[in-house]
Amino acid sequence: MRLNKVQQNFKDTLLDPANQKKDFANLFAENGITVKDRMAVYRGHVLDGLCDVIGNSFPLIARLTGDDFLKAAAFSYVKNNLPQKGNLNLYGATFPAFLEQYEPARCLPYLPDIARMEWAKNEAYYARDDAPLDPASLQKIPQNELQHIHLHFRDSVRFIESRYPLITIRDFCSNDNSDDTILDIDTGPSHLMIFRPQLRSFILEVDPFEYLFLQQIAKNKTLGQAATTVTALAPDFPLENILHKHFGLGSFSGFTKPAQP
Repeated sequence: MRLNKVQQNFKDTLLDPANQKKDFANLFAENGITVKDRMAVYRGHVLDGLCDVIGNSFPLIARLTGDDFLKAAAFSYVKNNLPQKGNLNLYGATFPAFLEQYEPARCLPYLPDIARMEWAKNEAYYARDDAPLDPASLQKIPQNELQHIHLHFRDSVRFIESRYPLITIRDFCSNDNSDDTILDIDTGPSHLMIFRPQLRSFILEVDPFEYLFLQQIAKNKTLGQAATTVTALAPDFPLENILHKHFGLGSFSGFTKPAQP
């Protein structure tokens, strides 16, 4: 049997014993130990290990649904979504999308967005260490040119929008809830910026107009274009205060000026 066929049979049998081929089994018939028993050892280590990775990346899912639910979901996910890279810290990016199609999760429609929030926090944590923009560098730009600059977010910045109150749900998971508190998922949408200014990832909830402005910047709109889009909907939008806020948070890594004609 060619090596690539052996590797493919190994993977298929690892994921499901029913996939075992007879010619593959004949390659490992020595010492009285069946392929089924040999593969069971690998299966336990590999699948259980990958399920643990998913569990560690999505702890809120376990708090909301219970360990058994998350283990079952993770096992179903792992079987059809094996890692493509060696860095398991980056494994699980498609788990939120998987939850959208996972039948047992249908009764918890907010679960995929909670998973997206957790994954964004995970990505922020492992993002490249880059320096925040020094606002003083903007003082060198003439006032009439400021509207034409492009601001750039730091590598850790992520944005999450949801129809569900994700922060309320997160806080519900963090509390004891021994008084039989009921989780209300109809208290409004969420607009979140997730970032890591130093050694910890943070989740910042912003109002819809601030979120729209930040999204415009993320889409590479100029400062003037982003401001125009938002003020058309919210004439009193406090642009200067929002910029000072994000300079203070260290949201931006730099800027580019318009090309000279």
